[in-house]
Amino acid sequence: MKKPLIIFLLLLLSLIFIFSCSTSAKFVKVTSELADIQILPDKTSIIIGEAFKNDIYEFIGEESEWIKINLFSGEYRYIHQNFVQVLEYGISEPFSDDLCHLLMQKLVDAEDKSLSEASDKYPITNGENVEKNIEYEKILLDRYKLKIFHEFDLQPVIYQIAVTRCIEGSQSKIGQRPTYIPKESNSSQEKVEKPLTEKVKSQIEVNSIVQIIKKNAKEQWGNNTVMVNYEVEQQTTAYNWYIKENGYPNILKTAKVKWGNNFVMVKYEYEEQLSAYEWLERYTDYPSILESAKHKWGNNYVMVNYEYEEQVSAYEWLQKNKNINTGAFKIASNKWGNNFVMVKYEFEEMCK
Repeated sequence: MKKPLIIFLLLLLSLIFIFSCSTSAKFVKVTSELADIQILPDKTSIIIGEAFKNDIYEFIGEESEWIKINLFSGEYRYIHQNFVQVLEYGISEPFSDDLCHLLMQKLVDAEDKSLSEASDKYPITNGENVEKNIEYEKILLDRYKLKIFHEFDLQPVIYQIAVTRCIEGSQSKIGQRPTYIPKESNSSQEKVEKPLTEKVKSQIEVNSIVQIIKKNAKEQWGNNTVMVNYEVEQQTTAYNWYIKENGYPNILKTAKVKWGNNFVMVKYEYEEQLSAYEWLERYTDYPSILESAKHKWGNNYVMVNYEYEEQVSAYEWLQKNKNINTGAFKIASNKWGNNFVMVKYEFEEMCK
């Protein structure tokens, strides 16, 4: 009777995206029933919201008695060290595609609400209150999105990848993670051909990595042998891919530095960055905007891609609408220069 049950569980798991965080990165697990998340390492600072017991966040560092974490807005927030435990190993978190529609709707509503409330509290007029407006909006974003993730019983640490999964839909490489077969290209600056043997590890090193994978899986899943075996299988498959892949070594190296021995995430990061890199090679309608995005984000091609698309969208919108109020457009342009996203935002605020 046990064998059919195990097969059923594995089939069920195949329909669920398992988010695996880096085994080399650190995470923060809340150990108290509730813990205040604050904007500064100071008990008198503004409280973003309450972290629940067993919440997991990305660990950034320590400041005196405070643990610095990364939150939804991208800003660093703080939890007192008495209420958390720093994890040295990876975590896995189930995430079902069925949640996407309602989750994304609530997140969009939270962003709209944050923007509206920040504008009401700190209206931007003639360039005043910009910094206060942005800071308050980020506080509200973190507050409202934390409530949403608690409502859906999701770990805050999976925010970015869960959103990406929902945006890309069923064709997302998250969960599927197809193997990339590099195209032949003589012009790519990124691709460097090198013998496969340069990256192949000795059998001793391979055995050591396998033992690390097993140890981390056991620490994460304890006596749940189904999940331990699943985790080991996923990580081992990804590791075997890693030692054979030699298409774009610079991108692969960056992914390995970021995710360490979590080869599932190394593979995912590599494929996401590679997809963005190749897109950028094809779409160069606005070279000055592309160069600005590259200057800002460097070799993070996913963010270069995102920045480029956002700036192009804002630029094209401005070209169509700037004559509505040329004075406002001039003021916004003088203030923000080639940051067309901010020019558009300032322009819209002044035209209200």
